[in-house]
Amino acid sequence: MIRSILGKKEYFLIFLFIFLIIFVNQLSLSYINKLQKNAEVINYISILKGTTERLVKEGMQGFYDDNLISYIDSIIYDLIYDKGEIGLVVIQDTIYLNHMTGALACWGKIKDNIVSIKLNKEPYRIFELSDEFFNIVDEAAVAAEAFAERKLKSSRFFLRCANIVFIIFIMTGLVYFLKAGELKRKSAIIREIAYVDTLTQMPNRASCEIEIDKYRKKIPPDLSFAVLLFDMNNLEDVNAVRGRHGGDRVIAGFGRILKEEAEEFGFVGRYGGVEFLGIFQNSSREKVEEYIKKVNKKVAEYNKIHTDDSEKKISFAIGYSIGDPGDNNFTKLINNADKLMYENKRKMREKSKG
Repeated sequence: MIRSILGKKEYFLIFLFIFLIIFVNQLSLSYINKLQKNAEVINYISILKGTTERLVKEGMQGFYDDNLISYIDSIIYDLIYDKGEIGLVVIQDTIYLNHMTGALACWGKIKDNIVSIKLNKEPYRIFELSDEFFNIVDEAAVAAEAFAERKLKSSRFFLRCANIVFIIFIMTGLVYFLKAGELKRKSAIIREIAYVDTLTQMPNRASCEIEIDKYRKKIPPDLSFAVLLFDMNNLEDVNAVRGRHGGDRVIAGFGRILKEEAEEFGFVGRYGGVEFLGIFQNSSREKVEEYIKKVNKKVAEYNKIHTDDSEKKISFAIGYSIGDPGDNNFTKLINNADKLMYENKRKMREKSKG
């Protein structure tokens, strides 16, 4: 069922649908990752301020903590140049970068003053410099937060647009698949009407002609096949006694038998009226006789059920012709089968009169 609905266009739409899912998912993850990185920067600006306050207090007491100074150096270089050991992203905002560059210069002076205090050198400006540094860092934090807010708004906008496009695509694809499925269903119905006999549910005359044309145009040289023609007897009598519906039931019963027994042999269809056509590929006289034997058995079972209703019994004549490999005159085979079928019909008629 699925394969009957899906064509090249449908497979392309499914591929596009999967691609859009992956694209929107990756886009969302990318924006979320960027927002997390921006939040991490803002967090480390706060850490920078707190760590520097601690260092200044220790420096006032004459302590010089190399590890703490190296940690602050790493944070500042990461925040400005992305060259520290923490792995922070650089916020690409001019105002933010100007403030952080100023903070770096001020930080260098603070380190020099801490060394001066340690060496008891005068004068030193650590209070003034630390206040300047904290003000600059606060301004940098405000700029980073403003940048993150702008990115959040733009991310929301792009994600909304992507989701809208995704939803539109889903709705369009759903409508397309529904229409395609309905079209396929209607096409199947039309095809069934055009090529299936409504009474017997067998291939109809058009289907029989298509099957015949395949062999009229080109017969594979290594292919053997059989052509069978069936013609029902006494349908006029059935119609006269039981009406048209009674005759239709007999035709439908015979058609069902021919169809069911032909599953392992080949094609069988209603050729028109009370005539039926069979074409068996890679067949032989033995296989045809086997098929006829099975049909006769089923017909006998059918007629046994209608023992007290002779007008409903099935009677038929048959003729068949075998085409050997290399035979390429399919029309001649049909004519031979037709001739033999009418010969069989004549003999049956004479026997019934006899």
